Amino acid sequence: MIKKVGLLFLVIPIVVFNLTMTAFSEDIPSQDIEKPSVNGDSEVDEIRKKMNFKTFTPQLESKWLSNVKVESRNIDEIPDTFILTYQDHQQSELLHIRQREAPESMSYIQDQGEIVNISGNDGRLLSDGKFYWLQWIQDGTLLYMYSERLTKDDMLNTARSMQ
Repeated sequence: MIKKVGLLFLVIPIVVFNLTMTAFSEDIPSQDIEKPSVNGDSEVDEIRKKMNFKTFTPQLESKWLSNVKVESRNIDEIPDTFILTYQDHQQSELLHIRQREAPESMSYIQDQGEIVNISGNDGRLLSDGKFYWLQWIQDGTLLYMYSERLTKDDMLNTARSMQ
């Protein structure tokens, strides 16, 4: 019985997180910036300036390639989602980061997962043993980060490097 309850506590947060991510990206038109760029490239910086909320980029090894994409619920409006995907030179995804303005009424994040500190902000870390998902609010921006390739410590260190 205890094993079943423990498994339930692991499965429910992961399902809830997946539903949150699906709702976060469902049916939203996107505008891709196709040119991959090296981390810190000015293209990413130019796109960041066009967003109507504060965006963050992690301090990563310069050998990682980044692709940036923005999404908007209405294609005629300013994009409301900023997405960074980092890949290695074999085009294998290493890290995916989604950002959008946190609703003013949102003073908390989901209540499942391990509570972690990210630069003075409470965050939640979930894992299914293969993927890590991390969610937190920083300076009015809701951030979701996930990876199949990074370790827990790498995820937390990357999140803490966001500027």
